[in-house]
Amino acid sequence: MPYQSKEQERLMKGVANNPEFAEKVGIPQEVGKKFEEHKSDAAGILVHKNGKVLLLKRRRDASSFASNWGFAGGSLNEGESAYDAAIRETLEETGYNAIHPRLLGSFGQSGVNFHAYIANDYFDPVISDEHVAAQWFDCKSLPHPMIPGCHEAIKQVYPDAEERSELDVMKDIRDGAIPSPQKYDGIWLYALRITGSGIAVRGNGEIAFKSPADYLTNDFLERCNGLPVIWEHPEDKLLDTESFQKQIIGTSCLPYIEGDEVWTVARIYHERAAELMAEKQLSTSPAVRIGSSAIKHGDLLVEGKPVYLDHVAVCLNGVWDKGEPDGIRLDSLEDKNMDEQILDKIQEMLSGFEVRMDAKHDEINNRLDALDKAEKKEVEKEIEETKHVVKGDSKAEDEDVKDDADSCDEKADADEKADAKADSADEAEKADSRVDSLLDEISSLKARIASLDEKTSERSIADTEALAQAQARADSVAMALGETAGISPMMGEALISYRKRLASRFSKFSDRFKNVDISKINDAELFNPIEDAVYADAMAYAKAPPMAEGRVHLVESRDDAGRMVRTPSANSDPRAWMGQFSSGAVFNGVIKH
Repeated sequence: MPYQSKEQERLMKGVANNPEFAEKVGIPQEVGKKFEEHKSDAAGILVHKNGKVLLLKRRRDASSFASNWGFAGGSLNEGESAYDAAIRETLEETGYNAIHPRLLGSFGQSGVNFHAYIANDYFDPVISDEHVAAQWFDCKSLPHPMIPGCHEAIKQVYPDAEERSELDVMKDIRDGAIPSPQKYDGIWLYALRITGSGIAVRGNGEIAFKSPADYLTNDFLERCNGLPVIWEHPEDKLLDTESFQKQIIGTSCLPYIEGDEVWTVARIYHERAAELMAEKQLSTSPAVRIGSSAIKHGDLLVEGKPVYLDHVAVCLNGVWDKGEPDGIRLDSLEDKNMDEQILDKIQEMLSGFEVRMDAKHDEINNRLDALDKAEKKEVEKEIEETKHVVKGDSKAEDEDVKDDADSCDEKADADEKADAKADSADEAEKADSRVDSLLDEISSLKARIASLDEKTSERSIADTEALAQAQARADSVAMALGETAGISPMMGEALISYRKRLASRFSKFSDRFKNVDISKINDAELFNPIEDAVYADAMAYAKAPPMAEGRVHLVESRDDAGRMVRTPSANSDPRAWMGQFSSGAVFNGVIKH
């Protein structure tokens, strides 16, 4: 028998698997098992082309397989065949009308018989509100988590298809290929800073110096493997058994060097801590015990070589923040569905409109009340003046005056009602105009969001590869120059705009183009040779840079283990960091042997 609700499903599963519970609720265990034996039917289509498969990511509030990747598909309607349901669901969820898909097989998943069909085709999907993303994946690099039945179906077509391990995901976070954080099974994977190097000002006013030679090394990175990640520092500064048990939220797993800082991709096991880290930009702070090589002079502390690395704490402010807290990388959190954002915005606007209309209604009523009083006083004054003029005349004349007064009253009432009606009509017309204006504003909002959806829709494979090539080219030049790599394309950014933004970064190293705003070049054919020249000049500068007086110029590269290493380039000034340890004496004599 099929389940009628999620509550019934939980109840019957409890009855089927727990005799004591079945007896307590008064439902025979055989009834629960009958429900468990039933499998409802669903159908979908595996669309693939040249080793790539189309997968959609379900919403976080989905009733089943929330945030999982899978095919377009869904439940069969009453009397509908699996074939028709697969075509209908795929059309509704991707905009693709499959022609004669063939049956691949049926795969069981959570009480559902999933009938998977297959179509060999490629298209740009237009997703419905049931999903938050759609992407073409290489069959050898599938996303995680994935609906189990979908993974089984893919392996029928591509036997070497594998889901990505948590290490694969962590490496992609480290390299900036995917955002931080990522949810993987029951844990969160976050990129967070362990420590910085160079000079930093502590909260007590102390100026601390950490030599890059002590921290930006493979030795220090190895010591960061498995480093405890805790919530705030313990009272005694270093961890003990009690503080470890109370404050541990995760561990460092993949340390790496980013610029002049040491970062890591950490596993965060504490669900609430992971949610809090996503809600507000926090920072990090390491706990390091330094050895006898430390030098303390006034407010200056040269830390020297770290002897013991105890933990890294998630906190509100860290010593190495560059202004606002920035010790945790929050690239992209899965926001509410776009339709929900539209509804929220419309509701906000309508609420404001209702408040304004209520205020306008009160204003109109007050004005009508004031008009009634003013008009009434004016009419009464006119009547009194008329009576005063004719006072002492004959009774007939008095009767005439009375008739005139009555007529005047009637005229005043009519005029008053006409004026009030006209004012009310004017106000109603203004209110209608405001409603029309609001509706226009809502239509404009929907159009803008639709435009945003169009811009942020999944790029074609060719565009994605071109963007990746442009980024790789820029990263290689940046690393040669000793600068931070990883300038990613912005949401909806066109390929030519992204290339111009990258090239503009390096134009300062080109004598030919350092004074030219190349971002204003709109002709792609004209931009191509200029782009090549800028990159060539930047690489030439990197190979033979001028002496950077007062500066240590470090060149970044990754070693065989994938860790970032930094080495001084030929243009480094050795006095840049040695000078602070100098007494100021200058040798001008001659050394004799």
